[in-house]
Amino acid sequence: MTYLGLLEVAIRIPGSDSLKAKRHVLRSLKDRIRSGLNVSFAEIGEMSTWQRADLAASAVAASRHKVEEVLHRVLRIIQNNPDVEVLESHIEMF
Repeated sequence: MTYLGLLEVAIRIPGSDSLKAKRHVLRSLKDRIRSGLNVSFAEIGEMSTWQRADLAASAVAASRHKVEEVLHRVLRIIQNNPDVEVLESHIEMF
């Protein structure tokens, strides 16, 4: 059986003063996570707000435990990033 997990994260980027600055922070964060974990990212929600972003990360594996582990690691990396503040997060399994 194959499992799919979806992590949705709402973040605030306090140091961002433009869309360019926001994109730089998000690109750096996503690249860092992708280099260590096999996940896909998409920015969802309102994209023209400078200091807020809604991200979705997905992972697929043969084990539910593995998918949950990967998505929790992604969330910890985001939470430990000094450039962002996690406002809310949610993990769903399919």
